[in-house]
Amino acid sequence: MQVSIKKLPKSKIELTCEISSADFVQYLDKAVENLAKELEIKGFRKGFVPREIAKNHLSQKEILEEAVNLAVNDTFPKAIKENKLEVIDLPKVEVLKIAPQNPLVYKVLVSVLPEIELPDYKEISTEINNRNKEALERKLKVEEKE
Repeated sequence: MQVSIKKLPKSKIELTCEISSADFVQYLDKAVENLAKELEIKGFRKGFVPREIAKNHLSQKEILEEAVNLAVNDTFPKAIKENKLEVIDLPKVEVLKIAPQNPLVYKVLVSVLPEIELPDYKEISTEINNRNKEALERKLKVEEKE
């Protein structure tokens, strides 16, 4: 899986993920298996339809949709973890390229925690007002007497 990151304004990131055709075949097989579990064909019990018969009764669109869902749900969290992103919003997924025997390419738009750079606190100086210091000392003396 190849991932490219593009930083956008307002703490948004666009991830473009490409899953090789060899890896996408696994998701296609799993999609057929998942869809076959719900398929009802006369002569077979529900969930026990052989893969080849299920492929004949399922449309290519159904198989590809399920395969894309499986692929995105599997690879997107891995891409987030590998790139150490702190996502704070639901992703918006857009499939850019999908076809059998070709790689799957999709992009995801997410919001992440903004990067904050703190200044060096040691360089920040303040002047202590002598009046406040004297008033504080008097108050402490009064409290000690009580």
